[in-house]
Amino acid sequence: MQNDVRFIGSVSETEFEALYVDTRFHLPAPARFSHLHGPNGLSVKAVKPPRDYFIEYSGRDGVEPEMKIVGIMDPFDIHDPRQNPLAGATDEERLARTSMGSGYKEHFDMHGRFTGRLRLRGKDYKIDIVDRMNHSWGPRPELEIPPMNSLWAQFGEELGFRFHMHLDPEKLTGVDQRFAHGYLLDKGEVMAIMNVEMTTSRLGVTPIVIDALVTDQRGRKHQLRGVPLTGAPWRAYGNAICWCDGSSTGALATARRRRTILSPWRRGRAGAGGPTGYRPSRARPSRARLGR
Repeated sequence: MQNDVRFIGSVSETEFEALYVDTRFHLPAPARFSHLHGPNGLSVKAVKPPRDYFIEYSGRDGVEPEMKIVGIMDPFDIHDPRQNPLAGATDEERLARTSMGSGYKEHFDMHGRFTGRLRLRGKDYKIDIVDRMNHSWGPRPELEIPPMNSLWAQFGEELGFRFHMHLDPEKLTGVDQRFAHGYLLDKGEVMAIMNVEMTTSRLGVTPIVIDALVTDQRGRKHQLRGVPLTGAPWRAYGNAICWCDGSSTGALATARRRRTILSPWRRGRAGAGGPTGYRPSRARPSRARLGR
């Protein structure tokens, strides 16, 4: 089992500037997947699956987060055509249409209310936010994970977005991303997203501005924008780099196998959100695209 716990407090191109990192690649498998825990001090327990969870961690230097997750919606199954009209008819089609291929087998996404506390570097912080979580059990062979972006945004419990994009790192900005699947949570109603047009502006490999035009199942359009406040690389797999960040005004994005947490807005309203992007190391970088 692999666990990764980290806290980031600035925009950086290196992991060395992270506030805290505890990555373990060789932990014993848990006896039950409903309660993941190991010798690193991390515990993830399914309290009322599939919606409610409890996470606690006791790490080095007195780092201690404790957080409860309560789902504010039923999980969105990307492979269920009753929820996602774009899902394929066969198992092969369904996996091919996901943004991560076999890695997203048995995958669902869900927004929830996250509450608790965090003790970090001698300071105590209160946790009370709306965010999202996901679950998938598919195999993820490192060299076979396709380039992709995974994004989310929320404006309190009233409005939430979650969508995934196929990524072609050989193409220029503006034509390098293609919509895969996603949902919109609007005042308690969950519906499929039918299309997303997304552009990511970068400085080197760092996302600077993300713009996304989202079309939901009703045909309504939503404009999102985000810029980073914090962020740093995150090595989710041995040959891949993601990038985690937080942003000020709106939208979502990612590039070059990185994960990003951003803050979205709609009609002048501020929110929170983020993306995760993956890119195989065998892909040749497009210098023109990354420089734009």
